[in-house]
Amino acid sequence: FAVIDGYFPGLNYLSFKKRFPTPAQYTIFAHNATVIGNVSFGDSSAVWHNAVVRGALIIMFFLAET
Repeated sequence: FAVIDGYFPGLNYLSFKKRFPTPAQYTIFAHNATVIGNVSFGDSSAVWHNAVVRGALIIMFFLAET
């Protein structure tokens, strides 16, 4: 796992229509997770192994501790 404050170099994050994911403090990403587009994370949230989170059409919110 990678705990990041900003962007972690090994994380697969991609822009979609010039929008990037916005991790919060203590967001945890598995090294093989992929986050695409307009996705916003709350404090202490996590994205697990092989997960793909895609905020292409609408913004996706992950609340704190989810």
